Amino acid sequence: MGDRTRILLATSLGHFVNDGFLVLFSILIVYYTRMGVNATVLGILAAAISLLSGLLSTPIGSSADRGGNYGRLMILGLSLLVASSILYSLSFALPGLALPLVVVSSALLGSGLAFYHQLGAAMLQLEYGDDAPKALGINGSLGSLGRALFPSILVFLIVSLGPSLGLLSVAAYNAVIILAIAAMLRRTRFGPRRIPGTGSPSTDARAPSKIRMSAVMPLITLVFIRSIFFTGVLTYVPTYLVDIYHSDVLMGVVLTVSYATAVIGQPLFGRLTSRYGGLPMVILTTVVPTVAFLAFLYVSNELVSLALFAVYSFFAMSGFPVLLGYVGQIVSKENLSRANALVWGVGNMVGGSIGALIGGPLMPVVGVTYLMWIYAAFGVISMIFIPSLSRWNTNSSEH
Repeated sequence: MGDRTRILLATSLGHFVNDGFLVLFSILIVYYTRMGVNATVLGILAAAISLLSGLLSTPIGSSADRGGNYGRLMILGLSLLVASSILYSLSFALPGLALPLVVVSSALLGSGLAFYHQLGAAMLQLEYGDDAPKALGINGSLGSLGRALFPSILVFLIVSLGPSLGLLSVAAYNAVIILAIAAMLRRTRFGPRRIPGTGSPSTDARAPSKIRMSAVMPLITLVFIRSIFFTGVLTYVPTYLVDIYHSDVLMGVVLTVSYATAVIGQPLFGRLTSRYGGLPMVILTTVVPTVAFLAFLYVSNELVSLALFAVYSFFAMSGFPVLLGYVGQIVSKENLSRANALVWGVGNMVGGSIGALIGGPLMPVVGVTYLMWIYAAFGVISMIFIPSLSRWNTNSSEH
């Protein structure tokens, strides 16, 4: 197996594991609510997971850019995710200690989620160069597959074995995948990134070169706002679906089918980003899911509403190759992991933490249905920023 193929396979399996855990807490909210854990506390924890992930992603990315140790850091992050599943399992086995265990588990989950995206993307950007968006699309499809399968797998294991053993089983099969990834990456090395204009790697310098913030700030702003929308829906739509259909199993099936659409969407949008550039794809993956989700909330026919949610998921869940493919087109190689972290970590994850945070206190007051409409409003607001992104892109192209 060649280096390119091995790196693509290893990072894709990492994405499969990572994005499964991305939806873990949103599903567990259903079960913790039944245990009597306060909804506001759960909302705060959901926000803290995203916030911690976003805040840690940039220093992790900077460390990887300085030392070139992308693979080892990625394995560390994935291992923290497995550890979080084990502690979540204990929270159900020891209900008297549920709250402190949930807090510690959530800290591990948020920390673990801080590693993958900027590291996996940087490895592919460095290895594939101009073809990176295509590779990111293939890689992202495995992430979408993990996110699509995880709700049904987790619900099935919980229904069959109970929450504690079900979560231990999740930890076990993901640990096996991580061991396989580690074996594939053990001979893979990326050299420390070099500072422009010098012959020295960044490890020999006191600080890596600075990213020109004007190159990523318009994108960070738009992503931040739309992530309030996307992450809010991701966190609370399981509760919304259970409220409508009164079935945990049906909730898992609906999420699996809808999230599976991005398995096709990610490689498609990766190819489109390579061919047409990142800007039109960013616009498309912002406008279409907003419109589709508004229609999903408005229609009363069950089949039509589920089809609309699948359309929403197809575009909303396909952002990885679009956003980070676009980053690779506008920043220099020595800054890839940090730029990825700014857009994905600060924009996507920190923005998403706000989306998760507002849901906790709002849901008991307005109900889950009105909460979904509030999130949709943030999608509309994010579209207002598209013209400024377009103006920046035009001005940037002229220089």
